[in-house]
Amino acid sequence: MTASLRVFAFATAFPFAAVAQQGVLNANEFLPAGSQYSMRAATNFNVLDTTSGANVTWEMASLTLTGPAYQTSFLVPASTPYASNFPAANLAVYEASLPRYSYFDRSATAFSRLGFYYNGQIGTYSDTQIELRFPLQLGSTSDDTWDCDAFTFPGTYRYTCIGSGTLEIPSGTYEDVLLLRGVSNNLTDFKFYQWVSAETGAYLMFYFVPNPPFQSEGAQVLTSLVVGVDENNGLLPMRLHAVVDGTLPVSYTSAEPLRYRLLDAAGRTAATGNLAAATNSTGLVDVAMLHSGIYLIELASSTTSRTERFFVP
Repeated sequence: MTASLRVFAFATAFPFAAVAQQGVLNANEFLPAGSQYSMRAATNFNVLDTTSGANVTWEMASLTLTGPAYQTSFLVPASTPYASNFPAANLAVYEASLPRYSYFDRSATAFSRLGFYYNGQIGTYSDTQIELRFPLQLGSTSDDTWDCDAFTFPGTYRYTCIGSGTLEIPSGTYEDVLLLRGVSNNLTDFKFYQWVSAETGAYLMFYFVPNPPFQSEGAQVLTSLVVGVDENNGLLPMRLHAVVDGTLPVSYTSAEPLRYRLLDAAGRTAATGNLAAATNSTGLVDVAMLHSGIYLIELASSTTSRTERFFVP
């Protein structure tokens, strides 16, 4: 997978939150078009940890990765071959391992599956499948019915957010993670656990509970992640300058104080801070703690926000 960020224009239909809140995933934080991640299957289930509660550390760095990595890409629907079948979609997801295109509506309150193209068949949902509800946090629940013309029977998709804390997997340590316990039903129950980043909405790990002969025990873990830039959040006037002596100069205009967040290429928060309200001003953001590489800076007020890339030499 390329280390560069692929960026697509992406129109959103909801306002941005002013400040990311620990332990809470909001719709505006969810992976935008231009994001990509790779996962691999994992074994060594004796280290599996599904402990519930707050401030949990799930220690599963010793999971054994097996098989090739497979990539999932988040796309603007118009850039895909089957977008005309799903006019209400504002986000498409391509799973290269199948391969399959899925089409979603990402709103301020839910991430809902509208349909898919797989193996020559287009499936449309007359009753959408809600896969996440926002805000997502410890204690959140969802109990949704769905109906798709590609399946003989309708189904349900249910989950409860049972944990929050830190996840340790072979690719690294991820803080601010939420654990979902869920079940998808279509004739039989397919039970799963899902670890989700509360900072980016990225799926960090899945564990599939065995249900012979329908579902084998299995796990998938994140091995790489690139977070795209949601370009339609450019209402905030802002321009970045080159990093000099560990400082990132940011020129901006805002009638309100701004909160900034620095994120690494995996979408993890590296630092936060504040900039004062100002007109045509240049603020200095301390980036001396960052290693060489590509990062994101997210600035937000109570009414608008913007995210841009920058490079630390």
